Amino acid sequence: MKNTAKSFILITLIFFSSCSGLVDSFGKMTKIKDSIETVYPSADVGINITNGTYINVSLINSDLNNKSEEEKRKAAEKISRIVKSYYKDKQMQGRLYFVKQKNYIIYKESQSVGIDLDLNGE
Repeated sequence: MKNTAKSFILITLIFFSSCSGLVDSFGKMTKIKDSIETVYPSADVGINITNGTYINVSLINSDLNNKSEEEKRKAAEKISRIVKSYYKDKQMQGRLYFVKQKNYIIYKESQSVGIDLDLNGE
């Protein structure tokens, strides 16, 4: 019986320690999304983090879709600074996508243009 209780406690501790990383990651994603939405309120912002080291940011149906390449690069620089402010202690890579999306009853149609985010520079 004692071994069962010890095993249960060990499994519980492992579970909650792994969840704390998930909660921290989710919290950062939410803060990044909120920060980007403050800068670009007309866009629907999507965030996807893969393996804790690669971030995709999507600005869906943003006013930037129709802007010049230079203005898109400036947006990528701003978003890079936002992401870096939350991941100061971690080497990250990422990409910013400008997405034009149309929703129909049974499907979505989208086009996107991507720019690399500079997440490791100063």
